[in-house]
Order: sequence, then structure tokens, then C-alpha cells
Amino acid sequence: MAEMFSGMPGKFSELGETLEGFNSLLEGGGDDYPEQAFYMVGNIKEAVEKGKKLNAIVLRRRPSSSSPRPSGRWPRATSLLSLTPCTMTGPVVPAPTT
Repeated sequence: MAEMFSGMPGKFSELGETLEGFNSLLEGGGDDYPEQAFYMVGNIKEAVEKGKKLNAIVLRRRPSSSSPRPSGRWPRATSLLSLTPCTMTGPVVPAPTT
């Protein structure tokens, strides 16, 4: 259904593949790849392949002594939790009670 908005065909992943990929991510299996590697792919194997290609592009553009990130790894997704949350403007409306 999203193809009409993104121009990219959808992909189906089996439940077992999805759980395997999720567990791999929880164990840090995707930490070496940028966030873009996980966008619009089907399973973790496709994301890893896309991540390797993206890392190769980054390394070609930098001097050979440097890595994609100072630590040699992309930031973990959990590091986003340390960001300051956005503040809402306007009044806070309580949820309706029934």
C-alpha cells in the first residue's frame, strides 16, 4: 500500500526472520551501519548488505586513516534516548474520562 507514496514496492518478511533480525539488533548487530541501511529493506540480511555498501562509500570519501565515525562505529540507536525531548507549545489537555 505504501508503494503509491514511496515509489518502492513493499517487501514481506517471515516472522522468524523478523525476530532473528530484531534479536541481532538488540545484541548490537547493526551498530556498524548507518541508520539509512535499515530504511526500506526487507530483513536484517538486506540491511547489512546495504550498510556495507554505505560504509564503503563513506570510506572512499575519507582519507584512509579515518573511519566512518571517530570510534569506528556508528552511534547506537539507544543513544537517541539521551537527547533532550521536544517541548510542546500550548496547553496540555487531559485525556477524556469515561
